[in-house]
This record gives sequence, C-alpha cells and structure tokens, in this order.
Amino acid sequence: RIIQGEGAPEAERGAGGARPARPNGAGLVAVVAGRGLVDIFRGLGVDAIIEGGQTMNPSTQDMLTAIESVPYEEVILLPNNGNVIPAAKQVVGLTKKKVHVIETHSVPQGVSAVVAFRPERSGDENMRAMKAEAERVQTIEVTHAVRDTRSNGVKVKKGDVIGLINDKLEIAGDDYSEVVNKALGKLGPDSFELVTVYRGEQASDDELKRLESAIRSSYPGLEVEVQQGGQQHYPFILSVE
Repeated sequence: RIIQGEGAPEAERGAGGARPARPNGAGLVAVVAGRGLVDIFRGLGVDAIIEGGQTMNPSTQDMLTAIESVPYEEVILLPNNGNVIPAAKQVVGLTKKKVHVIETHSVPQGVSAVVAFRPERSGDENMRAMKAEAERVQTIEVTHAVRDTRSNGVKVKKGDVIGLINDKLEIAGDDYSEVVNKALGKLGPDSFELVTVYRGEQASDDELKRLESAIRSSYPGLEVEVQQGGQQHYPFILSVE
C-alpha cells in the first residue's frame, strides 16, 4: 500500500505529496519498509513510497497506483529489493507514463541512487547516473536464520545470526558484531571509506553500541554513521561505500 501517515504534513499525506514540479518533469517512486527508512527517502525527495520489503512485497498494482498518483509523466521506480524487481518491471507496460526501473536490490542501493538524482537532468541521464551509484554500493544485511540450512557453502543452524553480502549468504555466527566484522573483512574495508548502519526495530541500544564500537575498533579507517531505519526482519542493514 502507499503510505499515508495520519497527522503527517500535507506534503507527506498523499502519494504524490505537494512538492513543486521539477524542471525535468520526472517523479521518484520507491518501495520501502520501516518508518525511519520512509522518512529518509521522503527527505531525499521521493514523491511516493509503497510499503514493502521482505515478506510483504507490494503487487504490480500497488506500484502502478503510486506511479499514476504522482504529477509527472516520467517516473523513476526503485524496487529496493531483488524480490520486487520482477513486479516492478511489469509496471512499465501497464501505464501511459514513461517508467524507468532502476534494479536496486537493497535499501543502500536505493539511497545512493536517489542521492544521485538531479532534477535538471533528463530521465535517461538520471537513469545512467543513478544506476552507476547504486552499483557502487555494497550491502550487508544481518538477520537470524529461520531454519537449519546450507547455502553458498555456509552451514547455518536455526537462530544463528547470519550475514548476507549483496543478497548472498556469506557468514553465520553468534552475534551481530562478529558477523558484521567478518562481512566487512570479506569486502576488503581498505577499498571503502564510509559505513552507514540502518538500525532495525529489533536491535537494542546496547546491540547498536556494541556494533559501532566493534566496527570502529576493527576498522579505524572507516567512518561510521547510524540511521534509524525501523525495518523489520533485519536488525541491521549496512551500506558500505
């Protein structure tokens, strides 16, 4: 569904909001889950946000409704989840509007893509720039295994903390800090400068503090920022760039 928060200011209430039209006439629509992440994408200038994400993927109709609701004939759509990309692609043929789908597989990719958006550019120019920025970002997602499994050579027991790097299971461990540090090690932290931690609703204050401390201690060359994501299912999502 398209998020319409009660008591939100007018610019946030409707799907299209009340933003002035952009010079290039291109709108931004994103699939996002988590109150903090919704606020982040709104703050970056996204016109309509469809609630979705892991386990509650929006339908093609949901995305079509959001696209039709924004006051632009050209729209850039960010699925922000690999599972949502097929439905997002179907929207292109269902509307008279020109829809560009940037195949963002994660929230960090979506954020980087939106930051690269420039209203003075054409839709095609924005597509190229946004796609390039999205592909530059590495994503670490931390959650708990829901069953015993083996994937990508990693043996996992139900309840283990697991780390996915760019959608692939890479690490299993006992706590968030251990898994994140191992994931950063696999990425080669010397190649990156900034880690942004999006805190999920399941993560406690103590767990966040321990994670920040562990990253700074193990990788002192990395700048660490924290954002309140509020996402379910993933206590921590990290953007590495």
